[in-house]
Amino acid sequence: MANTLIKTDFKNLYYYYNSKKLKIYVAVIYKDKKRYKKTLGFINITKAKKELNLYRLDVENQSTELTFSDVFKEYMSISILLQSKGELKAKQSYFDNHIKSLHNININHIKYSDVQKVINDIIDKGLALKTAKNVKATIQVVFNFAIKQNYTEHNPATIVIIPSFDNKQYLKISIIQAKKLVENIFLCKNIPVRDIMILGLHGRRLSECLNMQWFQINLDEKFYSLPHQKNKAKKNMQFSMTDTLYSMFKNRYKIALDSDTYSSDDYVFLNPNTLTKYTDISRTFKKVKIASDIEISDFRFHDFRHLLGTYSINELNIPIELVSHTLGHTNIATTEIYITKNKTSSKTVNDSYLKLLGL
Repeated sequence: MANTLIKTDFKNLYYYYNSKKLKIYVAVIYKDKKRYKKTLGFINITKAKKELNLYRLDVENQSTELTFSDVFKEYMSISILLQSKGELKAKQSYFDNHIKSLHNININHIKYSDVQKVINDIIDKGLALKTAKNVKATIQVVFNFAIKQNYTEHNPATIVIIPSFDNKQYLKISIIQAKKLVENIFLCKNIPVRDIMILGLHGRRLSECLNMQWFQINLDEKFYSLPHQKNKAKKNMQFSMTDTLYSMFKNRYKIALDSDTYSSDDYVFLNPNTLTKYTDISRTFKKVKIASDIEISDFRFHDFRHLLGTYSINELNIPIELVSHTLGHTNIATTEIYITKNKTSSKTVNDSYLKLLGL
């Protein structure tokens, strides 16, 4: 459903409330019987009037339609509150490094062949097909935005072809190394980082661990939640705790109370030296990998998820639907039917998986 624009006391200046109840200002200008619309964003009224005047000058002086670069910049400006810094940084990188040929072309003049050439050039350079897929998705979302803004009526990226590719993640460590890794995680003397790695073992992304706050933890009912703002799937999810996880969270709760750092908004994993959340655990994680005879580059924090998924499916024969839920996926293998599972399925998977690793 389209957002309803509300007139302000200033000519050509409107606003609407987004899903977060924030007032978003919009400029709407008519020239030569044509409607020009620009989202100014979540700003104060003074800045909104200034931006409106600048846009009015742009409309009055422009002899051509907006370029792809113009639309991309506008799209990014209003996505600040809607997407993570990582997502925005990735899109900016694709724009800067792979989409240069489209920058100065009128948004209405870009054809299928123009976009296909962008993708073909990526493939010709020997870059990963996944990069080509992500660049196509970035171009497609910018055109979708342009359609919503009435800048254009077509999206040539939707019919661009990318060769099929193997996106399977292959583990570079053996089950023996994995068991040794788990052993050394529990021997780690840096307790907060040890606990972050324990949560990682349960399939959580590093960002989900570092940004976890106490309001997400329910020790009474032994589950934790990932609100839509804090996970890649953008959906509210809940996961039952294994005994290992419950013990870890309970100990962290005691530490937080004893150090007077507990409130619902406080981060679960605080650096005891700075009393701020961790932003990097690579130093300790590197030591654990070395102690486990694992090459530094052979195992990233994200590989905890691949470790869980690979062994759960291939060694333990756990149904893929349960593993999918445990990892927080909304799709099986990204293309299969949407799956919704009870939160307790994650405990079933993690219990079996941790038992395999010797816990």
